[in-house]
Amino acid sequence: PYDRIYDENGKFVEKLSSGDWNPLYNAHLAKKNTSTYTSIQDNFNIDWRIIPALRLQGRISYTRQFDKRDLFKSPEESFSTNFPFSS
Repeated sequence: PYDRIYDENGKFVEKLSSGDWNPLYNAHLAKKNTSTYTSIQDNFNIDWRIIPALRLQGRISYTRQFDKRDLFKSPEESFSTNFPFSS
C-alpha cells in the first residue's frame, strides 16, 4: 500500500499511516547547514654552506586554519519533537 504524501490542503503529511515520519516533510522546511574550512600553510627552508666543513640549516613553518560552521534546524522538523522511546 502507498501513503499519501500530501494532505487535503496540498501540504506535506507530517506522519505516514505507519506512524513513521515523512522524510519529504522535513525536506521542504527552511534549513541552513553551511561549513567553511580554510587552511594556510607556509614552509621556509634555508641551507647555507658557509665552508665545505660548515653547514647552517634553518626551517620555519607557519600554519593557520579557519573554521566556520552554521547549523540550523527548523523547530518544525519532525525529528526535533519530543516523543517517547520504547524499551
